Amino acid sequence: MRFTSPLKFSDSFLRKISPNKKIRKKQTPKTNSPKKQTNSPKKTLKKQTFTQKKPTIYDEIHNCILSILNVDVKIFDKLFTDYTKLFHKSKLNTPIQICKDQLTCGMYGKIYKVKDQHAIVKTYEKRKIDYIIQENMIHILLYCLQTRLKKCFSHPIPNCIPKIYKFVKKPQKMTMMEYLDTTTKFIFLNQNFKAEKDFLLALMYILYFLQQTTNFTHRDLHYDNVMLKNLDHLETTQIYIDGKKVTELYLNYRVYLIDFGFSCLSFKKCVIDLPDIVSGDFYKSKICTNKSHDPRLFLASIYFSRTSNISLQLYYYLKKLFTPYEKLENFNTFKYQHHFFYNNVIDIDDPNFYPQNIILNLMKL
Repeated sequence: MRFTSPLKFSDSFLRKISPNKKIRKKQTPKTNSPKKQTNSPKKTLKKQTFTQKKPTIYDEIHNCILSILNVDVKIFDKLFTDYTKLFHKSKLNTPIQICKDQLTCGMYGKIYKVKDQHAIVKTYEKRKIDYIIQENMIHILLYCLQTRLKKCFSHPIPNCIPKIYKFVKKPQKMTMMEYLDTTTKFIFLNQNFKAEKDFLLALMYILYFLQQTTNFTHRDLHYDNVMLKNLDHLETTQIYIDGKKVTELYLNYRVYLIDFGFSCLSFKKCVIDLPDIVSGDFYKSKICTNKSHDPRLFLASIYFSRTSNISLQLYYYLKKLFTPYEKLENFNTFKYQHHFFYNNVIDIDDPNFYPQNIILNLMKL
C-alpha cells in the first residue's frame, strides 16, 4: 500500500487507527413530577473576555496533523492521550542517575545509560529549551504516526522510533527514552558483508516506510544516530516495495532512529521542521524533502569514515555511488569528507540513493 501527499484516508482506515465505539446512554423514564418553586433571584451572567494566545509549537503540530490526516479532532486527541500514558510509569518517576560511560555523542548532545532503570537519556549541550521541546515534539509525533499508520498495512512494519518517557529541565536538560543497546558502527568494522547487507536492508526499509507515509527526512543520519536494540530471539522482517514482497530478514536486533534536531516532515501546504536546519554550519538550504538525502548521508558516514573496515563487496558498491560526488567543487576542502553531503548536495535528487533502489541493488550483490 502506497501513500502520497496529502494523506487522505478512507472510513475503513480511520476505523483501524481509532475505532469509534458508540456508547449508548441509559435512558431514564420521564416522570411528570411537579417542578419545585424557588424564590431565589435570577442569576445575572457577566460577559467574559478572552485574550487570544499566540500559537505554540504544540498548536502548530496539532492543527497541521489534523489537516494531514483529515480526521476528527477527537481521534487525534486520543492518539496523543494514548501516548502520554508512557509518561506516568511509576518506575520512571525516581530521580535520573546516568552512567559515566556514554553510548554515543553528537554536536548537540550525548547518549548515556540510566542507572538501575531500563532506559537511556539524551543530554543537551548548546541548545535552547525551545528547540529541545520542538525536537521532542517531532520525536513524539513520529512515534504516534508510526504506531497508528502501521495498522493499515497488511504486513508488519518494524518499530523504528523509540518511546520518550519524560523530559527533565533541572539540574540538567535531558530526555529519557526507551532503552537501546548500541550504535551501528560496530557492524562496519569486521568486513562481514552478510551482516552489513542485512542491516542496510533493514535501515533502508525503515526510511522507505517513513518517506511513503510522512515524507520524512532526518537530515542528520549517520551511524551514531542509528541505534540497535538487541533481542533474545530472531525477528522476521518482511520487506515490501510498491506492495510486492522483495525478501525476508531474520535479525536478533531492531533498528531505531534517534536525534531529530534537523528532521522534517513535509506535506502539501504543511512543513514541520526546526529553525536550526536553515542556520549554522550544516544547512543553509531551505530544501526539506529529498528521498535520496538520508541514505546518501548515512552511506557517506560509512564510506568516508577513517575507522570503518567494510567488506570489499560493500566498498566497491559505495565507490561506484560516490565517485561522481568526489569530482564536485569544494569536496576536498572538508576536513571530514562526509560533512560535504549535508548542505552541499541536498538539492541533488539522485535516484541511485532512493531507499527502494538501494534495497533492490543490494539484493543483487
